[in-house]
Amino acid sequence: VPIKRAVRAETQQLIVIDHREVELSRYAQLWIRPYPGTDGLVLSGILKLIIDAGQTDDDFLSKNAEGWDELVASLEPFTLDRVSAESGVPQDQLRQAAEIYSNAEVSAICFGLDSAAPGTRRMTSRAIANLAVVTGNIGKPGAGVLPMYQGANDQGAWDMGIWPNSLPGHVMM
Repeated sequence: VPIKRAVRAETQQLIVIDHREVELSRYAQLWIRPYPGTDGLVLSGILKLIIDAGQTDDDFLSKNAEGWDELVASLEPFTLDRVSAESGVPQDQLRQAAEIYSNAEVSAICFGLDSAAPGTRRMTSRAIANLAVVTGNIGKPGAGVLPMYQGANDQGAWDMGIWPNSLPGHVMM
C-alpha cells in the first residue's frame, strides 16, 4: 500500500522488473519485461550504465565500500547491446531505468526472488545490493534494499529475529 500511495501522490517513481504482469505493473512509470531468468543480467546492465554515466555517490563509496575496481571489471561483459539482446529489453528502457534510479534523491529496491530462475538468484541479489551501494541508497530514510519473502510468516520471522541464526531486522549472528 505505501508504494501505491507514493506513486499515486506522484512523490515517487516506480520501476517494475518482472516478466509477469503483477499488481504493481499498473502503477509503474516503467515496466521492464525481461525474458525469464535474465533479471540479474538486466540489473547488472543498469548498474553498468549508472557507473559509466558517472551517476555514483562517490562520497558514500569512499566511506563505505571496498572492491571498486573488481566491481567495475566484473561489469565489463554487460554491454548495452548484449544485455538488450539476451534479455529482450529495449535499450531505451535500460537507459530510462538507470536514469530514474540514479537521479532519484532516495531510492529503495523491493524485491522477491520467487520468480527468479534457479541459478540466477545470487547474481540478481548481488546486482541489487551493488545498485543500492553505488548510488548511496543505504542507511538513509526511505532508501535501501527490502527483500520480500513469499509468505507473511517468513517475512515476520525474519523481521522479528525468530530464525535461530538471526536477530531482529535480519541481523545474522
